[in-house]
Amino acid sequence: MTTSAPSGMYQALSFYKVVEGVTTFSTKRSRGALKNGGVVAPDPLSKLIPADSNDLPDMTVWAREVFAPYLGKTFAEIKESVSNTIRNAVAHLAPGRDIRVADYLDDIRACRDITPILRYMARALIRDELTALTTQQRGCEHDR
Repeated sequence: MTTSAPSGMYQALSFYKVVEGVTTFSTKRSRGALKNGGVVAPDPLSKLIPADSNDLPDMTVWAREVFAPYLGKTFAEIKESVSNTIRNAVAHLAPGRDIRVADYLDDIRACRDITPILRYMARALIRDELTALTTQQRGCEHDR
């Protein structure tokens, strides 16, 4: 169990970093568009988690249950609400650490619970970025 506990924390951190990275990439692209008089895409974190859990993709019952507090919220609201959780968990990451420490156990649970939501967000954001890049590339090829 010692090796699997940190891996859940790493998963949460990794998906969180994807969300941050896509946000940074989008911000840079928007600034470039503004500078060049182009069209600025909407903030990627304005996307919403579906308001109804039945609209979520197929997933385990447990994963569907952990979405409940986040249904209908924007990606920005979720990112903001989990930032401290992720930061605290990362501060406690240590291979071989005794997982019976209360703070550490809370971090593990919190990261385990937020991972499906962050995974959902990361997938949606990456999919949208790839679509935007493909559309942009097609536009550039069409202009030639």
